[in-house]
Amino acid sequence: MAQEYIDQPSLNYLLQLDRQNHNAIFAFITTDLELEIQHNRVIVMDIPPAGAPVNYEDYSYDGHAGPLYLLFPASYGKDAGMFMKFFPGYSNFSVRKLSAKYVLYSAE
Repeated sequence: MAQEYIDQPSLNYLLQLDRQNHNAIFAFITTDLELEIQHNRVIVMDIPPAGAPVNYEDYSYDGHAGPLYLLFPASYGKDAGMFMKFFPGYSNFSVRKLSAKYVLYSAE
């Protein structure tokens, strides 16, 4: 299946994480990647309107259940920090550049 949102090296890494974990949460900002995850839970995050103040309670995913993996385009930069705040049960995110185009943020 052709992926419009992700390149092959990044997809391969996500699939490897999916095979290695069975209690993880994968969070994406697009719906096409959720079909690739077979062994874990997926959250598709809504993107807040540009320039509007963000009420984090409206976007908060409470709780903590296994590792959390957030995939973003590398161009998101500082905006990725906003999405990490949507998961108050997680902290100390690590960053892994999967390719020139994609970055994975993860927390236990």
